[in-house]
Amino acid sequence: MALTINTNVAALNAHQKMIKNDNALSSSLGRLSTGLRINKAADDASGMMIADSLRAQHMGIGQAVKNANDGISMVQTADGALEESINIINTIKTKSIQAATDSQTTETRKAIQADIDALMEELDTIAKTTSYNGQNLLSGVFTNKSIHIGAYSGETASVSIGSAESAKIGHVSTSNLSLASDTGGEVQLTITSNITGNTIDLNTIDMQMNNSAENGMGALADEVNAYAAETGINAVAVVSTTTGDAISAGTTGSDFSINGITIGAIDVDDNDGSGSLVAAINDKTTEHGVTAAMNSDGTMTLTSSDGRAIDVDGSISDVFGSTSSQMSTFGYLQLTQSGSAEFQINGIGSGATGADLTIQGATTMTEESILAAGSTIDADSTLAAGTILGADVTTTNAVSSTQLDFELVSGSVLAGGTVFAENTVLGGTVTTDSANALTTNQDMLVASGSTLTAGTILDQGTVVTTEFTVTSGASNVTYSVGDTLTSDVTLSSDLTLQSDMTLESDNGGSTIASGSTLTAGTVAGMNITSEAASSTTLSEDMTLESGSTLANNSVLLAGSELGDEITVAATVSTYETTTLATGSMLDDGSILAEGSTIGATITVGSAGSAATTIESDMTVKSGSTLASGSVIAAGTTITTAFTETSSGTSTDYAVGDVLTDDVTISGGGYTLSEDMTLKEDSKIGATSTLTINTDNAGTVGLSDTEFMRLSDLSVLTQEDAEMAIEIADAALADLDSIRSSLGSVQNQLTSTISNLSTTKTNIQASESAIRDVDFAEEASTYSKLNLLSQTSSYALAQANASSQNVMSLLQ
Repeated sequence: MALTINTNVAALNAHQKMIKNDNALSSSLGRLSTGLRINKAADDASGMMIADSLRAQHMGIGQAVKNANDGISMVQTADGALEESINIINTIKTKSIQAATDSQTTETRKAIQADIDALMEELDTIAKTTSYNGQNLLSGVFTNKSIHIGAYSGETASVSIGSAESAKIGHVSTSNLSLASDTGGEVQLTITSNITGNTIDLNTIDMQMNNSAENGMGALADEVNAYAAETGINAVAVVSTTTGDAISAGTTGSDFSINGITIGAIDVDDNDGSGSLVAAINDKTTEHGVTAAMNSDGTMTLTSSDGRAIDVDGSISDVFGSTSSQMSTFGYLQLTQSGSAEFQINGIGSGATGADLTIQGATTMTEESILAAGSTIDADSTLAAGTILGADVTTTNAVSSTQLDFELVSGSVLAGGTVFAENTVLGGTVTTDSANALTTNQDMLVASGSTLTAGTILDQGTVVTTEFTVTSGASNVTYSVGDTLTSDVTLSSDLTLQSDMTLESDNGGSTIASGSTLTAGTVAGMNITSEAASSTTLSEDMTLESGSTLANNSVLLAGSELGDEITVAATVSTYETTTLATGSMLDDGSILAEGSTIGATITVGSAGSAATTIESDMTVKSGSTLASGSVIAAGTTITTAFTETSSGTSTDYAVGDVLTDDVTISGGGYTLSEDMTLKEDSKIGATSTLTINTDNAGTVGLSDTEFMRLSDLSVLTQEDAEMAIEIADAALADLDSIRSSLGSVQNQLTSTISNLSTTKTNIQASESAIRDVDFAEEASTYSKLNLLSQTSSYALAQANASSQNVMSLLQ
């Protein structure tokens, strides 16, 4: 190695090593002072990236845990309020049970109802005021909410809290199921569960008037109740019948019998004052299963003790005011279903249609028939007098001087210009024609709340029930309650009645001034024409007496019975069974829903339309023609011989043959000379003609369907109280369902917190392993670097001193 002066290579090397050792020593000191292995990106770029990601993750998880705890607090707030709401409903149910016993009077039931109303207010207060961080929890608006429970986007728990308000819980549907025919027959009900959606075919019950409970509504109710847990539908058999009039004095016929058990000739007083009729019937209750009881109005009610039919026979009309056939009944099932879903229950006899059939061409019914719920009555169809509506129908064209009484259901709307015939008991508030005053033809009861406008003349003899003052010139005359008018009095100002008042008519008649309002319960003492611009909505059922005029655009609700022919303004779908009177005309395109009967020869479908598949066995009457394209399903018994050709091969089918395969009709169709029952899955080809078939034995229908909720709860009658118990149970189930879902959410959040806490700990440990320094290792490294720093300084000093060797050569 050369000995030089200008370049001290050894010193340079020593200096380089000393700088390197010093940098490493500084880094080591930095790690020891911060406790971190990575203090800057240069320390470990990829490690820092991973550590930062882990730090962001565990910080996010930490906030997620806080969110979950907030969620638990919110859920617990709602749960506590729901617990108190459930306590309130349990109290309401207890009071409903208290009111359901007939030891209660009308007054005590009113007191119980007042308590329930107060509890309902408190229930709604809880629902409307329970909140968390300013958000209402039980009012129905806290739905589809999310709680973020993770470190990354999309990691959420869903929360929905249903409403606990009385108007939104406790939904119960009720309906009455009855036989479409009074001849009974085999009934097989099919129920579609609103719980599972499954369709269940119940066992067949043979309904007969044979003095056997096994063949009555009670047996059918038992069959429905056997599947209640699966369908959600409960049934109670109601089998009772009431005389049309009060019992009259007389003697029943010696042939008088109930369910085949002879009661015989009974001497009876008016209203059965001696109790002989009731006693004679009840003495044989163990034999015929029927009990008799007198009502306060003098009528008598027969009630089946076990749900068997009531079959009355013999000469009884003079005493009962009703014929034996009118007193006979199968009764009906009172169905109750929790929830607001529609009832999906039907039973179709083989005589009824087995599918929805569309009518081609306008068809006039020559026999009374039944339209099952779900049928369509096309616009411009006409419905004859005697038809019982199964849908809400708007009329077109006024019906003047009606032939028969209209039986109108509460809620129907009678358009302005309707004329209420004399003796009609008003079922809603009527404003009289503003152009004409009305003069009574007979004494007229005007109901409390009515307003008689100025100019009304009260006939002599009228007894005042509301104090009023008449101004005549400068003098005023006051008439007090209880005064009997000694002359006609003309009102000088409007008078609103505080109680019912009867207007006399013996002395020329009272006159009601134009524009007066008459409330429900008023008995028309003359024909009353309503104001053209003012419709009348019925608040209760009403009989519109014959001779009335039904104005155009009136709306008649389902269950109303027509007293004259009406024309349907717009196409309607029935939601209850419709009884279609003879002479009704269904316009082209109307649809007979499955379970309907056929009251005229109809053509099914138009040319080119698809064949209709029947979903239950269906009897087709003789004279009917199954058009080409019809299919007779396997299992059908042939009643009219025919030959069918397929692929060039002809097959003869004889009377009595039972088809083993489906047979498709071709050519000119197949006309029946005898009735034939088509098996399920047969097809009725387009343009087939079906003759009259009104045999609906075994067919059932629903009527009087109602939907109620907790806010509708009433205990003012025994029947209402029984329904109140059902409603309270439904409300409890609704709130328990909400609480159950909240409990699931709370458990989910609790589990999430536990999992996140563990995950956070593991992630922090992972970050520490990457970011934090190992002090033992780093201390050892520091000791080494510190020693090297000292030795490198010594080495550099020695290297710098080595150049002094040159001076030795120069001496």
